[in-house]
Amino acid sequence: MLAAFLMKPKLLLILFSFFLLCIHPYRGVATPVTSFLMLRGKAGSESIVFYLYKYDQYYSGYYYFESQQRPYIIAGIDSSQTGKLHLSTSTKRYKEFFVLTQNDHHYRGLMTRENEKGRNVQLELRRVTPALRMNYLYEQDSVKLLNEESPYPSATVGIGLVWPEERLPGFTTMKQGLSGFVKGFEYAEGDIRLQMQKLIQKELDSYKNDYYYINEQELKRAPRSYSVEIRRTIHIAHQTHRFISFVYSDYQFSGGAHGITQLKYFTWDRKAGKALMLQELFDQKAMDSLMPVLAKRYLSENGYDPGTPLYDAGLFENTLVESPSSVYLTDKGMIFHYNPATIAAYSTGMIDIFVPFQELRLLLQVPLLKSLGWDELQPLVE
Repeated sequence: MLAAFLMKPKLLLILFSFFLLCIHPYRGVATPVTSFLMLRGKAGSESIVFYLYKYDQYYSGYYYFESQQRPYIIAGIDSSQTGKLHLSTSTKRYKEFFVLTQNDHHYRGLMTRENEKGRNVQLELRRVTPALRMNYLYEQDSVKLLNEESPYPSATVGIGLVWPEERLPGFTTMKQGLSGFVKGFEYAEGDIRLQMQKLIQKELDSYKNDYYYINEQELKRAPRSYSVEIRRTIHIAHQTHRFISFVYSDYQFSGGAHGITQLKYFTWDRKAGKALMLQELFDQKAMDSLMPVLAKRYLSENGYDPGTPLYDAGLFENTLVESPSSVYLTDKGMIFHYNPATIAAYSTGMIDIFVPFQELRLLLQVPLLKSLGWDELQPLVE
């Protein structure tokens, strides 16, 4: 039954929007335990890494194979009945399912790829301490418009942050940078959880003010139409000793068929003490030259022939002109992210295009390459 549930369409989008299944729509419910878990090990003969964020019994996060270092969204549930951790991910080409059993700091289990029936890959993982020690903080609260047993109409707001430990060098700069990406967050020195709670209360008060004029009969007629769900989280997608690639997820449901999720990635340079933004990596001339590279990689990653028109490959236009929503770094290259409905239909979902560094060496600004220690990637002299 659980396997069938995990295969439902759009499950990962729902779960990654962070815990839409774990809403507690009443005040006074104790906040479940949150945690950050990093696992490293083998999937068969391949090295694999997981970054998992737990709220109650629900997980979301990222994993990647070391050979590719391309993070994939993952989500799942820790089943107390079976004592196993069930995770799944989905791409355009396939779905992968993970079932893990914990024994102290070790996790063992199987990875199954949907289009390779009967082929299970052994997983041998262990819990490790990341290069950057982070805590995971999550706060959530709800309010109802009617004093009835039904949970709707209501508003539920959740804020989740990976947060560096106090003893880290550059802690102040990093925490200001992280909080600056969260919509509505105004960071000040003091208790970070209290500040998260204040932002949640501000959103709940705004919800009550927006709907106070709706009469009770109308609210009972269409309770879900007057309900709001907001999730704003920051996770780690990838990290090395110098660079940490964060992802900010902003999900909002305010009636209709589905909610909307927007992602924004940013890479933190621990040495420079700042986030590396797209405009710092590429000037306008380089961005113009980058578009054909992204188009070529998009076709290749999705199984199309190099000469396929982009509109036959699912994009709006035959020429890629829209700049990526954001970009982030791994040890192998850069990943360029497009949010839904940016360059393709909303149903296509999010689009991530990976480009290895060797294909970017003529485009990245040389001073930046030197500052990052990538001298071997400088443009070649003819």
